[in-house]
Amino acid sequence: MNDTEYLQKLVQVARLYYEENMTQQAISKKLGTTRQSISKMLSEARERSIVEIKINDVETNLSKAAQMIKEIFPIQNVTIVPGHFNDDALARKMLAQRAALYFDDLCREGLHKIGISWGRSVYSFVEQCSESSLLQRADIFPLVGASSQAAAYFMINEMVRMLSEKTGGTAHFINLPLGPLSPEDYELFTRTQAYAEILDQWQEIDLAVIGIGAIGNLKHRSYYPGESELLAEDCANIIGDICTHYFDLQGRITETIGAASMIRIPFENLAKVKRVLALVNGNEKIDAVTGALKLGIVTDIIIDEALAEGIIARLS
Repeated sequence: MNDTEYLQKLVQVARLYYEENMTQQAISKKLGTTRQSISKMLSEARERSIVEIKINDVETNLSKAAQMIKEIFPIQNVTIVPGHFNDDALARKMLAQRAALYFDDLCREGLHKIGISWGRSVYSFVEQCSESSLLQRADIFPLVGASSQAAAYFMINEMVRMLSEKTGGTAHFINLPLGPLSPEDYELFTRTQAYAEILDQWQEIDLAVIGIGAIGNLKHRSYYPGESELLAEDCANIIGDICTHYFDLQGRITETIGAASMIRIPFENLAKVKRVLALVNGNEKIDAVTGALKLGIVTDIIIDEALAEGIIARLS
């Protein structure tokens, strides 16, 4: 057997072993030789660089991606959940499980005035939370007014109740509608004692758990009652929202939309919260997350791997 024929034999053995997942014993039987000879040929295939073994360190790769995002945006911490998911519900669940652990870590820092927004990601997070002695002295507040939307992830008071029940914290409810309201109704509600109380509570929050909504003709978005009409007035540049504060791709808030018709934590109050944890998954939110991070209010974010890759590619 000349050298060329021998090299071809090495390639054949390597393909059978590495690509077809045959055992060395099975290869030796197929080729009519000994298992020891196959082992020697596989070693030689590596020595001659016919085979190159590359170890993909997922954690290292994700750490590098997280660092890249931190260098691009004004954000303290980026956590990337590994994996590419075809099932959106599974992706949210994996994200929520990581978020529940991360939430416990934040609470260990002494953050006990907690506000939560609505949405699928935050609702999944609430479902994954468990009892914690860290939160027995915690107060839990809604960040948006109550909605008439029937979906569980829009029922903000119920989400507050669930989180307080799971963690042992104290629930505080909002008995005011989100809106959109007429100017007259907005003025009426914001002059009530109930609004004065929730406004005081919003000023005390030191940890907010939020989602980031993507605006557009998306099958993934569930509009709350009146939102599509509200956005129809002036939404040419709007790509996302946080607690119904709408923004563009450059991270500029458009307060002309809903400024005097929505009851939710004022943006200036949200911007003063010590830690704002955003939970987001899905490639359809690349632009929304990009704009949201440019706002400069999100301190911590948990995203899935595919979304992280999309954000980096979008800005490369």
